Amino acid sequence: QDTVYKIAPPFFEVASTALPGLMELCSYQSLEETEKILHLALSFCSSIQRMMQGIKTDAIVESTRIFQSLWKFYCAVLDEESSKSFIRYLEATCLKDALNSLKDTTSEWSLLLVIKSDRELDAAVRHIRTELLMTMQSLFPIVAESYSQLGTNYRLPTTRKSSISVENPTDRFFCFWCNCLRTFSMDLNLGVQGYSGGITTKMFQLLLDLIE
Repeated sequence: QDTVYKIAPPFFEVASTALPGLMELCSYQSLEETEKILHLALSFCSSIQRMMQGIKTDAIVESTRIFQSLWKFYCAVLDEESSKSFIRYLEATCLKDALNSLKDTTSEWSLLLVIKSDRELDAAVRHIRTELLMTMQSLFPIVAESYSQLGTNYRLPTTRKSSISVENPTDRFFCFWCNCLRTFSMDLNLGVQGYSGGITTKMFQLLLDLIE
């Protein structure tokens, strides 16, 4: 647990910047690096999900830090808006004939390098998004508890003189959760319309649960 608490937040913080940069390169080498980062990300997600099953309330600060870094990673690469760029990148690399001959599909774990069709591409993106949503769902109860304590009796400012301030912890709490609600709602709405690979029944339920 201590290792995950220490390593996961900075990893997701760095990955949220590194992956968009790799996608701009649009090369086979960048695809290999993207694969490695996603492999680590999904490994962390599995560890976090298992860890949250027996978590205690004294880990609120650590769990919140992981959630916030994971949220940043999700928004940078795999929410509905950013996943459009991710899919275009995969189309330009995974499905490009000139690169197919370079692919090493013999590794024990391969998600992107084995993609050969649009259907497989969409399935891979849905898989990654599902794992991230499941991890955020596992973190959500304990993280929400910390914010509910902070936001007890919170009231929206009603005048210009009492406007929302990022310096105020309760205002930051309100803005953060409003952003989460907005993003999850948009992902659900656009997903059921088939955008960015569509959503599975499991993704639909995960998004509903997170919105609720």
